[in-house]
Amino acid sequence: MRQIFLLIVSLYIVLGAHAATDSTKIDFAAFKYWNKLLGFDLSSDGQWAYWRMQYDSNTDSLFVQHTENNRHYKFASASMPEFSKDGQWIAFSEPTPDGADKGQASYQITLLNLRSGIKKTFSGVERFSFVENTKFFLLLSSKGRTSDVTLYHLETLTSKLLNGVNDYCFSPDGRYLAYLMSTPESEVSSQMEVLDLRTNHFLFSKIPQGKYAKMRWTAHGIILVKSEPEKDVVVLQPFKGSVKCLSEVIGTALPQGMEVSLRYTPVWDEQGKALFFGLSNKRKQGGDAENSVEIWHWKDEQVFSRQQDRYYEDISKSKLCIWRLEQNSWRILEDSTVTSVIGASADSDWLLCINDKPYRPQFREPIRDIILKDTRSGQSQTLLKATALFPRFSDEGKYVFYFDSGKWVLKNFRSGKQFEVSPGEKYSLIDNTYDGGVEIQPSWGFIGFTNHDKTFLFYDEYDIWSVSLPELKYKRLTNGRERGIRFRKAGRGKFELSSKQILYGKNDTGETGFYRFATNDNPKLLVGGQYSYSRLIWNKAQTRCLFSREENNVSPALYYMDGQGKESRLLASTHKSDSIPRLSKSRLVKYKGSNGELLQGALFFPADYQEGKSYPMVVHLYERLSKELNHFVYPSPREAYNAMNYVLQGYFVFQPDISYVRNHPGESAVTCIRHALRAVYRSYADIDSLRVGVLGHSWGAYQSVFFAARTSLFAASIAGAPLVNMQSMYNSIYWENGKTNQELFETGQARLRHPWWVIPDAYRDNSPLYFANDIKIPLLLSFGKEDKAVNWAQGLELYLTMRRLGKPCIMLAYPDEGHTISIPKNEEDQALRYMQFFNAYLKHQTPPKWITQGKSYMEMKAPAESKNTVTETTVK
Repeated sequence: MRQIFLLIVSLYIVLGAHAATDSTKIDFAAFKYWNKLLGFDLSSDGQWAYWRMQYDSNTDSLFVQHTENNRHYKFASASMPEFSKDGQWIAFSEPTPDGADKGQASYQITLLNLRSGIKKTFSGVERFSFVENTKFFLLLSSKGRTSDVTLYHLETLTSKLLNGVNDYCFSPDGRYLAYLMSTPESEVSSQMEVLDLRTNHFLFSKIPQGKYAKMRWTAHGIILVKSEPEKDVVVLQPFKGSVKCLSEVIGTALPQGMEVSLRYTPVWDEQGKALFFGLSNKRKQGGDAENSVEIWHWKDEQVFSRQQDRYYEDISKSKLCIWRLEQNSWRILEDSTVTSVIGASADSDWLLCINDKPYRPQFREPIRDIILKDTRSGQSQTLLKATALFPRFSDEGKYVFYFDSGKWVLKNFRSGKQFEVSPGEKYSLIDNTYDGGVEIQPSWGFIGFTNHDKTFLFYDEYDIWSVSLPELKYKRLTNGRERGIRFRKAGRGKFELSSKQILYGKNDTGETGFYRFATNDNPKLLVGGQYSYSRLIWNKAQTRCLFSREENNVSPALYYMDGQGKESRLLASTHKSDSIPRLSKSRLVKYKGSNGELLQGALFFPADYQEGKSYPMVVHLYERLSKELNHFVYPSPREAYNAMNYVLQGYFVFQPDISYVRNHPGESAVTCIRHALRAVYRSYADIDSLRVGVLGHSWGAYQSVFFAARTSLFAASIAGAPLVNMQSMYNSIYWENGKTNQELFETGQARLRHPWWVIPDAYRDNSPLYFANDIKIPLLLSFGKEDKAVNWAQGLELYLTMRRLGKPCIMLAYPDEGHTISIPKNEEDQALRYMQFFNAYLKHQTPPKWITQGKSYMEMKAPAESKNTVTETTVK
C-alpha cells in the first residue's frame, strides 16, 4: 500500500495536479532573524572585552566594552582586532575614510587608547602587532622585496622607522629587536642589527654575507637560515659575539648532491645543546623528459598517481641531522636504515624512527618497525616489530609509551624496565565506541607526563587518572563515573594539578559544562547545562572570563563571568528582533545500534511547531551527528545541508548516530536507522512517516542512496557525491592525494576489510547500484565534475542505470566544482534545488519545471539562461 501511495503522489507531482504555492522562490531567511557573532577576546587584565558582530553578508561592526562600567566603543567594518599585552590599547583594521588618500591600501590601522579614547591611524600598513612585554606597537609596510618597519612607542607616542628590512624577530623577553638590512647596492641581506628597545641603543652583529630565508630568536640564540649564495645555518649569540656556521662544521663532509634544506626549520633540543636541521637533494635543473608516457608497474611501491602527487615533496624531502654545537660535531640521523622520524627525546640523545621498507607495497593500515636510534653513536635497536602502533617519547624523554591490548605500555629504554598501566577491568581504557575499519583497540586518550616524567595522566570513559612511577600507584582525579560525566582537559598547555586547571564535561543527556579541577576528585562546575559553548577565554589571573553560549533554538550570545562562576551576565545577543519564529528545544532520541549498543540521535522541531499537526521530516545522515544537539545553525541560502534551512521551512530534522559492522557498512546502517525511526515515530506522532526524506553528502550520500535501494523507509532521497558501486570505487584512485581507494576501503569509512575478490558478496550487497531496480522513490544526485574524492562517474553509473530502468532520477553536474560545491552561485543553486525537491515530494508542492521536465542543453545555452552553468540530467 505504501508503494502504491508513493507512486500516486509521484504522478500527481509530475502532472502538476496538486495545487500549491509557487515553490520556485524560497526565503532562506539569512540574517532575517539573527546577527552573527564572529569572534571575541578578553584583555589580559580582564577589564576590556571585544567582539565582532555581522549584520548581513556585507556589514559588520567591532564592539569594545569595559567589563565593569559598560564604557564602550563601536567601529563599523573593523577587523583583525588585537589587545596590547597590558590591556590598555587595542588595534584593528578599518576601511580608509572616503575622500582620504588611500595610497596602495583601501584600509588603515587604528590604534585606540582604551582609557582616554584617543585614536591614531596609520595608512599603508600591511601587518601590525604589539610587542611582548614592552610598550611598543609594530607596523610593517612592504616595499618591493623589503619592508619598512615602524616602532611606535605607546608611552612617548614617538615613532622609529627602520627602512629596507628583509626579516626581523624579537628576543623571547621582547626587549630586543633583531633585523636583517639590505645593502644600498642590492636587496641581498648583508647586515644585521639588534636594537635595545629600552635604551634605543644598537648592537651590530657580523654575519656571513648572503641572502637569508628565515630567522628566529630562541632562548639559546638567533637561528638564521641562509639561502644564497650557498645554503647554510647560522647560530648567533649577539651579546657574546658568538657566530657559528654549520658549513664550517660540515666542511667537505657534505654528501654529494645534497644541501641544507630550506623547508626544514632548525629546532633546538630541550637543553639547547644540539640543533636539528635537514639535508635535502639539490634540485636538478632542466625540463621534463621528452617521453611523457606513464608506466604503471605492478611492482611499484606506490601507485603512479601517488608518486605524481608526492613528487615535489619527495624531491625536496629532508633527511634529519643533528648539530652538537659544543662538540662542533654533526651526524645524519635519518639514514638508509629508516624511512621517517617520529620524534626526538628531550635531551636529543635518542630518536624514534620508522622503517616500513620490508612491508612495501602496503595496501591497508601502515605496518612498520619502530626503531630507537642513538643520535651519538648512530646505533639502532628495534623497539617494535611489524606494528601499526604509534609510540611517543615522554615529555622529558625518560619513557617511550604506546597503547596496546587495553593497556598503556611505558618503556624506560635506558634502564630496560617496562610498566603496563591499567587501573583494572572495572575502568576499561578501551574506547568501545570505535567501529572503524581497522581491528584495533583504541584508548580513550591521554594527557601525558608531568612531574618530571614521574606521573602519567590518562583517561578512561569518564575520568582522568594519574599513575606514579615506578610505584604504579593509581589515583582517579575526577568523579565522573558516579556523576555520569565524561571529564576531559580543556585548553592547551601543561595539565596543572590545581584549581587553575579547567576541565570540560559532558553527560549522556547532552548537557555540557566547564569545571575547575579539585584535588578532592570533585570538580567544581563553573558554567554548564543543556547548551553548547564555543570556548572560554580567561584573563591572565583567571579572575574573569568570556564565553559564548548557544542552544539549537537560541542563537549565540556572549557572556562575562567571574572566576568562580558565581556571577554571569550577558554582554551581547545576536537576536535581531522579537519577530523570530518560535523554535522548540531539540530532543535526544535513544535507540539500539547495529551491535546492540545504545545510540542516540538529535531531533529538531519545525519552526512554530504545533502539537497535533502533521509534519514532514528530513533525515540527515553521516556517521555520528547527535553531537549537533545543542548547536545553533544560522540559515543560509548557500548551504544545501543546513538543518536550520529545513526547520524554518516547516520540517522536522533528525540527525542520528550510526554504528557499523565491518564488511557490512550499508546493511548495518539500515539496522541502526530502522531502530532510530521506530523510536522517533513512537515518541512523536506528529511526524508523517510517509513524508520523510533522506539527505547526505559523500559517505552520508552513499547511505542516502543505499536506503533508497534497500528499504522503503523514505519518500525521497538526495545524495551529494555518493559512492554507488563499491567494486568500481575500490578499483579507482583517490585523486585528492593520488592514493588508491583500495587502502581507504580496507582501513577507512567503507569498512570493507578485504579486496572485492575475497568477499565479492559483501561488495555487491553493500552497493546500491546493484539494487537500482528496487528503488521506488525519486532520487536527486549532485556532483562536482572535478570531484577528486568521489569521481562523478559514480553518479553516472547510477543515473544511466536508473534512466535505462525508467525510474525517477535527476543528476546535477556542476562544472569546475570539486567534492563540495564552493562557487557561491552554485552553492545557492544547489541549496535551492535541494529544498525544491523535498518541497515537491514531501510537501506535495507544485514542482518547478527542472524536476518535471529537466532542461535540455539547448535551453541551458540560451542567452537568457547563460548565467546558470549547472547541467541537469533528468529521467522523465
